[in-house]
Amino acid sequence: MEIIRSIDTIRNKTKITFESGWQVWLPSRLVLPFPLSEGTEVDRTSFEKTILLIQYPSALDQAVAMLARRPHSKGEIERKLENAHYDDEVIGLVLYKLEKEKLLDDLDFARQWVESRMHKYGAGRIRQELRMKDIDPEMIDEVLEAATEDEQLQHAVDFARKKLKTIRVSDDRQKVFRNTLAALVRRGFSWETARKAFEIASDSLIEDI
Repeated sequence: MEIIRSIDTIRNKTKITFESGWQVWLPSRLVLPFPLSEGTEVDRTSFEKTILLIQYPSALDQAVAMLARRPHSKGEIERKLENAHYDDEVIGLVLYKLEKEKLLDDLDFARQWVESRMHKYGAGRIRQELRMKDIDPEMIDEVLEAATEDEQLQHAVDFARKKLKTIRVSDDRQKVFRNTLAALVRRGFSWETARKAFEIASDSLIEDI
């Protein structure tokens, strides 16, 4: 049995804290099928079942709404629901439901992310971004392997060309070289790719003159 120590309303949620330290969050707009107040004793097992029934539809709706706006990784959905104070079991059920319905697929998400970012950033930057979205490291390796070195180099050359078109004839070449390479490395391209890209971009601009 659990004894309620306090009941607090925070924004649109109600936080119920028990003497044991266990906490439960519920949408304030929902009414429990039984009254609760400080000092009330409840059976934890039956209360957890009630919580699951109350939280699950709301958590699922929130997750689906997120996916409707844009693709999300499993880790992003999980963190969002955790921050919204949903029960761990509820979060697990929501993630299972979304994966079962093919609405949540980390491999597909990672592939889409690479495709949308590869034209602008290098593999290093993209790898870091996917890690921040809790994509499995092996999965990241798999999707990045599809991006060939030639593709990476071409994207780096395209960026370097744009960068070099902004310089003036009087600018110091070594400074331009350092600044361009630094910009490419910040975008996640390797040092070697950045160096090659600068050379190719420089040669092509000279030929155009």
